[in-house]
Amino acid sequence: DLDFSGMSFYPISSFGSFSGTFDGNGRRLMNVEINLPGGAGYGIFDHIDADGVVKDLHLQNIAVSGGNQTGALAAMNEGQIRNCTVEGTVQGGNYTGGLVGVNKGGKIIDCQASCSVSGGHYTGGLVGDNTELYGAEHGEITLSSASGTVLSNSWTVGGLAGHNASRCAINSSHATGEVTGEGGVGGLVGSNYGSVEDCYAMGNVVGLNNSGNSEGVGGLAGFSAYGTLINCYATGMVTGNLAVGGLAGVSGVYTQQGAVRASFATGNVSGVRQVGGLVGKGVDIIACYATGAVHGVEDVGGLAGEAGVVIASYATGVVS
Repeated sequence: DLDFSGMSFYPISSFGSFSGTFDGNGRRLMNVEINLPGGAGYGIFDHIDADGVVKDLHLQNIAVSGGNQTGALAAMNEGQIRNCTVEGTVQGGNYTGGLVGVNKGGKIIDCQASCSVSGGHYTGGLVGDNTELYGAEHGEITLSSASGTVLSNSWTVGGLAGHNASRCAINSSHATGEVTGEGGVGGLVGSNYGSVEDCYAMGNVVGLNNSGNSEGVGGLAGFSAYGTLINCYATGMVTGNLAVGGLAGVSGVYTQQGAVRASFATGNVSGVRQVGGLVGKGVDIIACYATGAVHGVEDVGGLAGEAGVVIASYATGVVS
């Protein structure tokens, strides 16, 4: 183990990218402080490229303060991160995550973040943006979790990932911390354009509505207008303005391709318009249910505020 108390630490690969293999052998880096709020691209590693591998490394009591693209372990990952953990605080601008700021076509497997995370657009408890690398490699998050609070005054904010891009995937993962953002706010993922399967979220979710027109607040996903949610659940309380749901705020309404299947929500839901125990506004709800109480003003339903096709689904919560 290495203790960096009272020492300066500058990111590895600050003037290039890391393309080797870093094997932590289960050891800890402790009390690391990176305080560069005016810069961009900060973490233990600045940039892990497509050939890079970081594994079996544990960060304890880390404090990172940076600008855009900030994460405790890596600002950007295009390679593979496996069996790594982080505990501490992360503050940044846009594209901020507890473990990684931007996962650009990379693979994150069996990783955990127990961080208090605050940032701008695209902020998540584990990853800020799970996206693709030049259309060739698609970001994947598997068997991973986040447990800290996530706070932003902006859009696209999630307990695990702020954004999950088209053709990218989040599988067998979960988040348990409270999530607060302006719009596109979810207990697991803020905006989902890809696939989310076998996942859950347990934290309360709050849409701030500072702009007066915030939309898309969900216990699991804020926006999933183009993506799919399969075999997932959410248990936290959800509060927002427009398109507010116990599982998803918005699901599949733009292309009618997004589906919610074999999923459920149990938390109470409160909003103004398009408010539902499972989905605020969506299509294709299949084999799902919701049990939480639902409160709203207009277009309010125990299962969905507005919905297209509903098959083999039900709701039991009180609606008011």
